Amino acid sequence: MTLFFLDEGREKANQWAGIFAFYLAFVVALSPVLVRLRKQASPLSQGRPNRSGNHASGLAAEERDILTDAVARELRREEKQRGLLDPRLPLLWTVMGPPLSDHWRVIRHDGDDQPLVLEGDSNDLLVLLRDLIPSHRLAVLGEPGAGKTSLLIKLTLAALADRELDAEAAASSSPFPDRRVPVLCRLSTWDPFTQSVTQWLSDCIRRDYGVALKPSPEDVFPIMDGLDEMPEESRVVAVKAINVTFGDAPLVLTCRTKEYRDTIARQNADVITGAVVISLNPLSSETICGYLTDATKPSRVNQWAKVFSRIKRYPRGRLATSLSTPLALNLARATYAEGGRDPSILLTFRSKSDLEMHLLDQLLLSCYPDPPVLEGNPKHYRHTDARRWLAFIARSSLRRKTHDIAWWELWIVVPRPIRGLTTALLFGLAAGILGLMMALPSQELWILFSLGASGGMISGLKDQPARPSAAPARNALSFGSPAEGIGRRIISSVRRELGRRFIPVFAGTFTLSGLTSIIFISLEDPVSDMIYAALAAAILGLGLGVSIWFPLSIFLGVLLALFGKPRNTYVHYVIDPVSLYRKERRTILSAGAAFMIVSSLTWVLAGLTLTQTLFLAIVPTILLLYTSALGEHLMARLLLVLAGKLPLSLMEFLEDANRRGVLRQVGGVYQFRHALVRDRLARRDESGTSREASHSA
Repeated sequence: MTLFFLDEGREKANQWAGIFAFYLAFVVALSPVLVRLRKQASPLSQGRPNRSGNHASGLAAEERDILTDAVARELRREEKQRGLLDPRLPLLWTVMGPPLSDHWRVIRHDGDDQPLVLEGDSNDLLVLLRDLIPSHRLAVLGEPGAGKTSLLIKLTLAALADRELDAEAAASSSPFPDRRVPVLCRLSTWDPFTQSVTQWLSDCIRRDYGVALKPSPEDVFPIMDGLDEMPEESRVVAVKAINVTFGDAPLVLTCRTKEYRDTIARQNADVITGAVVISLNPLSSETICGYLTDATKPSRVNQWAKVFSRIKRYPRGRLATSLSTPLALNLARATYAEGGRDPSILLTFRSKSDLEMHLLDQLLLSCYPDPPVLEGNPKHYRHTDARRWLAFIARSSLRRKTHDIAWWELWIVVPRPIRGLTTALLFGLAAGILGLMMALPSQELWILFSLGASGGMISGLKDQPARPSAAPARNALSFGSPAEGIGRRIISSVRRELGRRFIPVFAGTFTLSGLTSIIFISLEDPVSDMIYAALAAAILGLGLGVSIWFPLSIFLGVLLALFGKPRNTYVHYVIDPVSLYRKERRTILSAGAAFMIVSSLTWVLAGLTLTQTLFLAIVPTILLLYTSALGEHLMARLLLVLAGKLPLSLMEFLEDANRRGVLRQVGGVYQFRHALVRDRLARRDESGTSREASHSA
């Protein structure tokens, strides 16, 4: 329709003005509805407190059991893969009283202000929390690599097993007599400025455990890891929100010691109400020597003689303190006790930091030996290639201030100018080729090219990547409940798709692209032709928005409502990164093929020519595929592979790194084994030896 009016020329200015006014009035009249739909489609609109300020009703007993099974299944997998705290490495602690903790009389609940006697080790932590701390609240502090995360995983599994005891027996001794479910959550995924605690808990359960539940604070026993991984300005707000939300309910939290001190030292900060604060102690010299002796075969134990002598003689020296964390000790075990190398090199380092960096470097060398070990490895990667790729991933993660490696976020790793220019060129060429297929005059061809180029530029410059339709943090393939009729499911589905696809693109992309197209039009009469071009461009932009994105959103909504999986209150999501990628690929390609077939049949029955049918069927399909998480990922991967930053088979490489122990899987994303490993890879070019290795690579 728009192309028809373009062909009519400036003589139809009145009709142009009328049509433009119609479109403008349509958008203005519809804008309040669109804004409302957009808010309803936003994830932040879910799980808010009701008007009385109370949280939504809690979970049923069956739902709590489902959550228990999901958390236990995921943590057992991680425990098996990571090889968590060895029972031979019992962690000891020191109890930290005020001002790091709350008043003892608040913790004890009996008015006595005397410190509690809390002796034991990491194997007794659940007993400590359950029987010896009246408030059942604990904050665990420690240095990097001290074993805080591993400790919490073991604690959560022990608490889950304790919950499975007979209800009557557990009710008298458990820290969750009301059958609270222990849930381990990563504080690094929470923005307390935009999300409430309950919203974050729901997102955590969906993202990390693959279960769609909206628990209230009374449903869970929160075990929160990594306060130090939050931005500095967020920690104070997070602590206050935790205190308000959970009241005096049981909880556990971890943080690095320095970051915790800095947080509570702020004028407007507070401690964790009623929580005992313990600080994990360094491993003793006897523990270090005994552990490495047991890990080394008897014929090689004598190679440790000089190292053990130094550690025992100087228990607070740089060698002993460098090996006094479970992370460092495990790295030394893998490299020298099990790897067969001579451990006497550990005596040659002049500073603790050099020795720690050496151990971190050896992790990658032991996981990716040079030359590659062919036996037992399905994939063979050169050490220099693996280090270069992982270093790029680490730098990108550090720059974006996140620990998650999510394949659908690869698009925002590409620099914005390159994203914008690439998408502008591709969209412009695609639109131009289609225009040539339709034998359009040069003026309309330039408009079409500029429309695609400017629309691609806007799409490329956005900072938020598209999320996969089956991602745990999103419920795009599940609509309504099984009890809802098909009509309500269709309405709910269409509303979501309008909010997620039509509104963001409709308002910005086509309007701006239409105005941009004025630049490409040759003008003879600067005044009348400028008015003509402006009206034509605006109508083209608005017309394509209404004629393509509006019906596309409705079609996808109906399609997903009819063939998507009906949602009940505890849908299990795909939380494995590789399976999530494959499912997204199947979903997007199937939706694109279905839309193109249905659209082609519709336009053919409407009497359009073959060329027009191809135009109106292919363009929306391409837009659908490109604006999906899969399309953005493939484009970003192509650019980064050409730049030598990543391997072509990225998902296979990430999964292989997960098997080798460099990465770990957390829900639907990967993370580096430890933040220290990420930081070392990201910053290793700062040292001279690292620069030399980089040049040789």
